[in-house]
Amino acid sequence: MAVSRSVLLPVVRCYNCSCIALRETAEMIKEKKTETELVALLMARVRDRPECEHVIRVAIIRPKTQNWDAAWTVEGNEIPCQRAFAVARELQAEFDLA
Repeated sequence: MAVSRSVLLPVVRCYNCSCIALRETAEMIKEKKTETELVALLMARVRDRPECEHVIRVAIIRPKTQNWDAAWTVEGNEIPCQRAFAVARELQAEFDLA
């Protein structure tokens, strides 16, 4: 009695990944801005909101966990508006500190 054996061959598919690799590399490389440029961008985007009128200044800091962050100075005893923190996150995603 003959025993039949099934042989399963692995299916190998080749994909051209060069375009994916280029896109991922391009997404990882952020445009660089100077501290002065980042301050100007941050303040311009915060100034357009009335709820942020108590924000008077921003400083760029260099924490160990990321490329840069924003430290806000406000008038009075208020905390910075939520928009200030959102703007900083948006710009951190776009730009690195030169």
